[in-house]
Amino acid sequence: MVRFGTAGNPPMMHDYGYSGTTNVFEFLAKFGLGAYEYECTRSVSTSSKTAQLLGNIAKRYDIITSVHAPYYISIGNSEKHKIENSIRNILESMRIAKFLGARLVVFHPGTNRTDYGNVIRTAKETLREVIMRANDEGYTDVLLSPESAGKVSQLGNLDDLIELCSVNDCIIPTLDFAHLYACSNGMILKEEEIENVFDKIISGVGKEKCKLFHIHYSQIFFSTYGEKSHGTLLDDTGPNFNALANVLRSRNYNATIICESNGRQAEDAIVYKNIYQGDANHE
Repeated sequence: MVRFGTAGNPPMMHDYGYSGTTNVFEFLAKFGLGAYEYECTRSVSTSSKTAQLLGNIAKRYDIITSVHAPYYISIGNSEKHKIENSIRNILESMRIAKFLGARLVVFHPGTNRTDYGNVIRTAKETLREVIMRANDEGYTDVLLSPESAGKVSQLGNLDDLIELCSVNDCIIPTLDFAHLYACSNGMILKEEEIENVFDKIISGVGKEKCKLFHIHYSQIFFSTYGEKSHGTLLDDTGPNFNALANVLRSRNYNATIICESNGRQAEDAIVYKNIYQGDANHE
């Protein structure tokens, strides 16, 4: 099964008289969307009580949820206070996920790949510390999910994700195909290249962790350094969703696809769903 949903509350909901996160799940269900990524990208301030309330509403409308941790996490950083802040932000995001009933917490590894040996070693040690503290807090049902990076210089290419996922069974990758497209200078575009991404990840992390892929998708503007900004289906830029849809269908993959289009998360998610179902085409 493939579900489509939005990153955060889409502006489109206001056009139909919906406002606030308590009403976003009804809106998503109304338009046939079945997933929602709760955004803690700036801070983690939601109470456990509020998260539990939102989780109950999400279940009522059969919306599966995930949580996106703050952007400024840096798990391979050489500065101890930044590591401690990263651990705290991930754990707080896991707290929200637990009460929300979310399957996983997405986070950006967030560290420059210079001095790679020390960076990857520190990143793995940080994740071990997160998992140890998460177990103490009772967050054992929440998966951790490092996301493929949007910048070439950042920790988070496919090899990095495989290495990070090797730390523990509770770590699975988030594949952001806009980021992969940007960091490959637009080369990860056709079905064969997308198949290669999946093959590498499955080989690297194991089939068990790939029973349900977590995917981010949008159009994207990029330079030789990687991501510049997210776009929408109204923009003349890639990647083209047809190829990913064809691979998901032909291989019968299960996936949750979160649309991160700039201000058109819902509109584009609906189009992506229609393409996957064969009711539309991405020109």
